[in-house]
Amino acid sequence: MSRAKKGAIITAILISLYGVFGFLIAPYILKSSLISGIAEQLGRNATVNEVKVNPFVLSVTVRGFEMSEPDGERFVGFEELYVNFQLSSIFRRAYTFDEIRMIAPDGRVKVLPDSSLNFSDILASSDPAEAPPDKNNELPPILIFRLQIEKGHLAFSDLARPTPFETDFFPIEITLNDFSTRKNSKSLYAFTATTEEGEVVSWEGNISVNPLRSQGRFVLTGIKTRTLWKYVQDQVRFEITSGSIDLAARYDMDAGKEALHFEVIDGEFKLNEFRLAEKGIDDTLISVPCFSVKEVHIDLSNKKAICASVNSNNAFFKSGQDRSRIT
Repeated sequence: MSRAKKGAIITAILISLYGVFGFLIAPYILKSSLISGIAEQLGRNATVNEVKVNPFVLSVTVRGFEMSEPDGERFVGFEELYVNFQLSSIFRRAYTFDEIRMIAPDGRVKVLPDSSLNFSDILASSDPAEAPPDKNNELPPILIFRLQIEKGHLAFSDLARPTPFETDFFPIEITLNDFSTRKNSKSLYAFTATTEEGEVVSWEGNISVNPLRSQGRFVLTGIKTRTLWKYVQDQVRFEITSGSIDLAARYDMDAGKEALHFEVIDGEFKLNEFRLAEKGIDDTLISVPCFSVKEVHIDLSNKKAICASVNSNNAFFKSGQDRSRIT
């Protein structure tokens, strides 16, 4: 047998062994290591339905992940996580990922009756020992061409308040393109979240983490003032019966300077159909059909805030038997 044929046979055997290890053995190792690592490091139980590895494209897929709270209630989980690592990391001198995608992640944040958080035990289990300082103070080189979160869900509840408060954010959608920790590298991002009341929070622009800088635009649409009131209802003697807030602005933030620079540009605020009544009495004390502030400019560095216009129509305030109307 010629030397070339021997080499080809050995290469084929090695590739076959590599494929067998990657497709059949590595998923079992990763699955058991993930479950046991969470139990040892965090003291939480976790389950994973499936782990798939493609050794030839260096991808890992994890499906059906769930981590529970100490009482057995679901804490966090996701339907699917896909990570595609790139061999080009060697040439780029950075941990390079072609894609990181998570589908239907969900989590629950609870403030317990004793005011502690439902993940306080995880924070307590973290190693308090500080890592040795990095002389160059440099972040590890990371490059992610695309990071995407689809159909995210976050449930928040505060059981420490006299009247428990609960709200949900769904769906949460996040995209991040060309993310890098290298110096002065900008990444495009987009974030949207919707609450069960139909309130929408969106945020898009670019971000750099080395140094920390960001420019973009955020928009809050249909934020219910009654939802905000529900959270503080036990601390106030009035009741907000209706109203919504729309808020939008561009911003410019730079934390790489000696003093933090933060500027709000072209801000707009609008309050719609706002009504406030005395708690327990169906009698409107304050009614503001429309109130708006336009072209707001706030510069924290120079301690400056200006706006171009403030408008309100047909608002009235009631005190006793007297009623005042402002147009």
